[in-house]
Amino acid sequence: MTRRIALACNSDAGYAPYAATMLYSALLNTPGTQFCIYYLHDPDFPDATRNLIRQALACFGSRAEISFIPVPDSLVSGLPLFKSMQHSALRPVMWYRVFLPQLVPHEPKVLYLDCDTLVVDCLDPIWETGLEKSAIAAVTNPIGRSKSNETPWPLVCGLSSGDDYFNSGVMLMNLDYFRSHDITRRVVEHGLANADWVKFGDQDSLVVVLHDARVSLHPRWNLLRLIIMTGDARKLFGQVAVSEAIRRPAIIHFEGTTKPWLDPTQHPYGRLFSQYARRLPWPTTRMSIRLLDIENFLTRHEWVRLRKAFRRLRQGLQKQE
Repeated sequence: MTRRIALACNSDAGYAPYAATMLYSALLNTPGTQFCIYYLHDPDFPDATRNLIRQALACFGSRAEISFIPVPDSLVSGLPLFKSMQHSALRPVMWYRVFLPQLVPHEPKVLYLDCDTLVVDCLDPIWETGLEKSAIAAVTNPIGRSKSNETPWPLVCGLSSGDDYFNSGVMLMNLDYFRSHDITRRVVEHGLANADWVKFGDQDSLVVVLHDARVSLHPRWNLLRLIIMTGDARKLFGQVAVSEAIRRPAIIHFEGTTKPWLDPTQHPYGRLFSQYARRLPWPTTRMSIRLLDIENFLTRHEWVRLRKAFRRLRQGLQKQE
């Protein structure tokens, strides 16, 4: 029997090139598996962009079955964005995934991936993760506080422990559980009722509703820059798990402001994203080798002392410029 993965993502036209890169990487690194892709998008999504995405995946033939699903604005009206994104002209596109149980009613589960992720290992193991009576499987997010006197964000959300806060950029979603426990309604109601303070869009609402119905995944399934660069991650997951995730990631997540399409040198794996993106039918910007590339190499190999020494050298050279 052919292996099959139901993969979901969502974006507007602006993020389509990065979504296509993610989808291409997923298919390339999961050979022999059939993908049923559900691409959720806004009502204005251009036909030309759909055709480019199909063109990007055409090399995989029948292994890539893609359905484009428009989401009406009325479904997400009033739902909060990221605090850093608040603007009347923006749609809350990240909320589309919350409606997957009704948008793909025939699927018992889906693997959801953010558009700013890159798959670099086979997805079969995460797809086969046992959910049993759980709603999702996701990686804990080592989010704490930006200032020493600030309350850690998980506690602001009402959680008893920071270990309960997960990142929603990679989620194996048990859609049957969502349906039987009315999860979509509960998450949406939380988002609407708390729009004045939630910081990370639907992620905060998903965490509040589902933190006690989650299977925790190894950090290699959602390698955040926070995991690579912060000591909090090593306390949370342990040094061995973090080292394994950095050296042998399965899914790399370019969260925050370090988007590789803006500047690949700002993330340890940014250049790798660029290598995939250049294979697709969108123009990409090439950037010459910089000192940061050497530092990123040292980071990927966990050569911590050498990286710190090189960083001091690089920063010293920059001051002299």
